[in-house]
Amino acid sequence: SEIQDAAADTKSKRRQERIREFFNSFYFSINVGALGSFALIPLVRANFGFGASFMIPTISMILALGIFRSHKNEYKHRKRDESEY
Repeated sequence: SEIQDAAADTKSKRRQERIREFFNSFYFSINVGALGSFALIPLVRANFGFGASFMIPTISMILALGIFRSHKNEYKHRKRDESEY
């Protein structure tokens, strides 16, 4: 019983560490994107115009959606409980 408890505790700690890593990298990516948008997009607009500057976030969003969609099979899907809504 104690071995199972220790194994469960280790799994729980490992899971918490992975969740923390995910959110740290997610938050870091948001900040890098915000910094990049403030630094890069005005330079592109000044040198190439508004069309080119709007293409950067458009391409970035398409890329992000593609990455999101490509990992769809890795997500956990739960059926909605009728009592929740």
